[in-house]
Amino acid sequence: MYAITRTTYIDTPTAVPSTQRSNLRFLAAAAALAVVLLVSLAPLPYAEAPSNQTWRVELAAAVFLLEALAFGNIQFALTSGLSKLIAAFFASFILWSLISAAWAMSFAAVAHHTLLWCEYALFFTLASEILKTRGRSFLLTAFILFIAVIGLVAILDYVTLPDFKSLEKTLRARYSAYGELVITILPLLWAAALYRLRTRSWLLGILPAALGWTAAMLSLSKGVFIAGIIGSLFAFAGAFIFGKKVHRKRLLATACVWLAVTVVVQAGFSIFSPIPATVDYISGKADQTRETSTARIFVWRTTVPLLREHWLVGVGADNYGLVANDGRAEFRKTHPTDPPDEPISDAMFARAHNEPLQVLLELGIPGLLLFAAPFLILVLAAIKLIIFEKRRPSLMFWAAAGGMVAFGVSSMLSSFSVRIVPNGIGFFLVFAFAVHELSRVTSKGWRIRSTVRVPKALVAGLLLIATLFFAVKGFAEYSFAVGDVTVDRSVAATYYSRAAFLDPDYAAAHYRLSGTDLQTGNFPDSIPEIRKAIRGGMGVVLMYASLADCYAKVGDRDGEFAAYDEALRIFPNSVFLRVRYSTELEKASAGEAAAKQLTIARNLDEKQANGWYSLITRGSVQSFYDARMSEHMDAPVDLKPDMAVGQYLDKFPGQ
Repeated sequence: MYAITRTTYIDTPTAVPSTQRSNLRFLAAAAALAVVLLVSLAPLPYAEAPSNQTWRVELAAAVFLLEALAFGNIQFALTSGLSKLIAAFFASFILWSLISAAWAMSFAAVAHHTLLWCEYALFFTLASEILKTRGRSFLLTAFILFIAVIGLVAILDYVTLPDFKSLEKTLRARYSAYGELVITILPLLWAAALYRLRTRSWLLGILPAALGWTAAMLSLSKGVFIAGIIGSLFAFAGAFIFGKKVHRKRLLATACVWLAVTVVVQAGFSIFSPIPATVDYISGKADQTRETSTARIFVWRTTVPLLREHWLVGVGADNYGLVANDGRAEFRKTHPTDPPDEPISDAMFARAHNEPLQVLLELGIPGLLLFAAPFLILVLAAIKLIIFEKRRPSLMFWAAAGGMVAFGVSSMLSSFSVRIVPNGIGFFLVFAFAVHELSRVTSKGWRIRSTVRVPKALVAGLLLIATLFFAVKGFAEYSFAVGDVTVDRSVAATYYSRAAFLDPDYAAAHYRLSGTDLQTGNFPDSIPEIRKAIRGGMGVVLMYASLADCYAKVGDRDGEFAAYDEALRIFPNSVFLRVRYSTELEKASAGEAAAKQLTIARNLDEKQANGWYSLITRGSVQSFYDARMSEHMDAPVDLKPDMAVGQYLDKFPGQ
């Protein structure tokens, strides 16, 4: 790691590095931080089914912080009273997260959450010290490098795009998470340009911000776009109303540039391009089904029953995905036909798409209060400064506050927030910016002179534990990937077993083990493995169908039908499950029960039910031709979930 400084300092008693060398170290350190934020974007090899908890950016962040501790000529220290008070609540939140292991289903998930928040707290502390002793340039340089890469890569992807429709989901998934980070740091880049006196320098200064805002809009995320507008308006309005008059003319010009970029990108794509603009998704022009919005609302509604039961202490940090189906089943007891279909029944969801809601469920009332306290303290300190002390925070404060507002709005709508590690790191760097800028002009009560230094031994110990923990998860994922490319299934099972041992929460590893057991004829052992996969968060429609298959393989009809009954308590409106259950009941000569299930399926969706029944009983070729002749039946290509269709496709010679 390189020293985070632009000043001349002494490496040894006799050696003084040159200014040029110092600047190179400064740029290298800023670039290293940008790389940490960009790790997820890198084209690194990934397992087909990754671990339940992420590990790549966490590992990179731990290594970065370790190097900063060892070679960065920097301390993890807090000086202002405001930063100390906020850090105290961070520490309390981390401690409460760790305590939740006492009642959580998964200790590994709690450990992941706790170590991740330790990293966030250390980034906040490190940024506070850098801003105090080195100024703003280091973080701003890292942000500009990050924005440059994201912006140029996004534009390059769109310029070289062969077919938008075929890659729409890939593009939106790739950039929507980063869009949240971009809108968090963008106001700081707009504000930094305002300090450039010459017009040419100002225009050059706003280029990174304009590029970043373009990249955020190219993510096509409705939440990112709306949150970005709200955050930017907050930053501009706050700086204009409460900032110094000398900046207002340039501030208005910067706001006009921001507005022009917004209009040009949105109108350009909406009117002149086959690729839709974000406003087209908001209006419904590009997404008339509003599938993502419907699914998000459904997740919120199914979380409410869990909150009623676990409101006091929660279910444990990062344990939401393990109890999500319990909430879904409880919700369906009182809302059996609302909605009439089953949103996201074939996809795992480990997040509530609303960060405060998820914190409340996982850590209860104490966790939510500790989570919210640092932000409330910042708000109260700002109100006290502006209203009662009649002081004016800097433009950079309003920019940082605008970025935090944008992040907060997006966190109420998305599944990303601090659960996506680059977003969390970026947010806490911006948070440190806001605290630093406020502490510079606030009352003496916040500016306590004594410095609190986090002991190096404690920092090193936490980071070494984090490095080991996340590296083990990485090795588990590597073992899983090796198992996937191993031809000999018995040998592959060894790799999957290693992955499951190293990472107990690796639900996909247990699923793979159940599959190898089925392929090698070891049917009884496949059932407990697939049960572990379901308990690990993979309790989707297709997984329950596979569980029923496992029971059928061992000749356990009661177990098979119990698996279908269990699945239908969670997914009562799954046409696929109803029809499949019906066909299995027919095989068991339970005609009345089979007819009942088929009738329910047809009442839910007649075309889907007839299509599935034909596909399961007659095959894909005959179903395809029958669907062309009947308006009461969907063709195989139109059946949902589409991932289930493949197992019923007719096999041809040599296939």
